[in-house]
Parts: sequence; C-alpha cells; structure tokens
Amino acid sequence: MATTPDAVIVGSQQIRVEADQIPFATTGLDCPTIYADMIRGTSVQGEVAKISLIEHKVHAIANEVQAYHVANIVIPASQLRGWGAYFTKLADAAGLPTTDV
Repeated sequence: MATTPDAVIVGSQQIRVEADQIPFATTGLDCPTIYADMIRGTSVQGEVAKISLIEHKVHAIANEVQAYHVANIVIPASQLRGWGAYFTKLADAAGLPTTDV
C-alpha cells in the first residue's frame, strides 16, 4: 500500500491533540504511587530516556534481600538535565548530604 501525501496529512490530523483535550489529573488519587530505592539503569535512545527503578525487599522464602523492578520512567531525553537540577535543588532544600551514585 503506497502512502500518498494526502494520506500522510490525514494521518497527522487524526493524532493531533489540543492541550485542552488532554485529561488533567486534579488529585494524586487517580495515578499510581511508586516506591523505589534505587535506579537500576538508564538508557538514552534517540530522543527518549528510560530510567528503570527498583525496590529492595526481603524475600520471605529465601530470607535474603532481593531487588524487584517496580517501574520505568520514560521521558524526553532533552528533559534529563532539568530533572537532575530539580532533584538536586529539592535535596539541597531538605539539607540532604551529597553522595556519589
């Protein structure tokens, strides 16, 4: 099936969303709360950054601490510096010590 210029225009118009059409969460009750105590890894591919979060818990049967993958955060790679600056400012305001990752 060949793609014509008209088909491309129609397709792009179908996915166009105006800002006022995007659902806005007014409370934190309609989104998940994720606890993570470590970043397992980060990858940047093209324009997207993926941060994998883990939580350490004691495995009841094995009686040892294990790492469980709890979530991935996917953001535009261009926002990585902004996220870093935000969390650094937050840690400074809370008086947290600087640690190496």
